[in-house]
Amino acid sequence: MDHNNLVQDMLKECRSLDLLYVEDDLMLSETTKETLSRFFNSVRVCHDGREGLDAYKESNFDVVLTDIMMPKIDGKEMSKAIKEINPAQAIIVMSAHEDAGHLMELIEIGIHKFVTKPANIESLFNALLITAIDINNAKKVAQLSADTKQNLAENEVLLRTIIDAVPVRIFWKDKNSVYLGCNKLFAQDAGYKDVFSIIGKNDFELPWKHEAQDYVDEDKRVIDSGKDKLSYEKQQTLEDGSQIWVNTSK
Repeated sequence: MDHNNLVQDMLKECRSLDLLYVEDDLMLSETTKETLSRFFNSVRVCHDGREGLDAYKESNFDVVLTDIMMPKIDGKEMSKAIKEINPAQAIIVMSAHEDAGHLMELIEIGIHKFVTKPANIESLFNALLITAIDINNAKKVAQLSADTKQNLAENEVLLRTIIDAVPVRIFWKDKNSVYLGCNKLFAQDAGYKDVFSIIGKNDFELPWKHEAQDYVDEDKRVIDSGKDKLSYEKQQTLEDGSQIWVNTSK
């Protein structure tokens, strides 16, 4: 990728992300932080694995960038501990050639990307960019899912308001004629104060149990034929034993 395009893409994809950078080389960590701070929303630097793990427990980070060979706790142990806290955490490991023996263990831990040390800026940016794109895509999917759930919840409230407001009895069943829901008027006819009490019941358990078989047979005819049956009169027994005639559509 062209360097200018790489920089522009980094500015676009990383600007909302927070980075934890763990490196025991003080001079390298300061110069790298200065560079990365141009692109990330925030960059926190730690100088050993223990400090990095403590920082991770205190705050949320989108990306963890770490060296392997460090005092107190090395990058491998820190990464393993972080993955136990959050298995989805994106971690990029910078490793020198002499660290190759650790790579298989790091792969098993679930490290996101590897960058060879000493890292040139282009290879580091490429690893960070690919990781940032993955994170942003995952966030978009999560937001879309949350928005969809919110919309469904709002639509359900709207639908419930409508069906409870109309002056007719409304119910719905599964293919076995078991009730999945109804509006308030229908629940009252069945002798219930709330609409949820009818869920899971069938007509044989309700006041009109003497008409139940006829109702169930009628349900089956509509389901099997795929054709609705509109505006016909049916007799129905209420909770108090009285009988009424209802205009029915299925």
